[in-house]
Amino acid sequence: MFGELSAHYCISSSDSWLRQYGVRRGPRSRAMPRAAHGESSLTPAEATIAALVVEGASNLRIAAQLVISRRTVEAHVSPILAKLQVRSRHDVAAAIAG
Repeated sequence: MFGELSAHYCISSSDSWLRQYGVRRGPRSRAMPRAAHGESSLTPAEATIAALVVEGASNLRIAAQLVISRRTVEAHVSPILAKLQVRSRHDVAAAIAG
């Protein structure tokens, strides 16, 4: 409501005041729900990592290229395999291409 009135200062001020008490506003966008399986179910970060997996990059190489930790890459690879419903990194390419 305030956004429609261009009362951005009021919104910012209210958010700041409420944040002191641990209150946070919900998501600002009404995004469409993401698919449960398949390539369209991947988040942008997962899609980036999946593309590097398809190229044959190791977790260590992906981590170095994206400047993130190896553990973060591992944390993304597991959901990628689950969402694409495959068991190995080698099957990721087939799932994305198909």
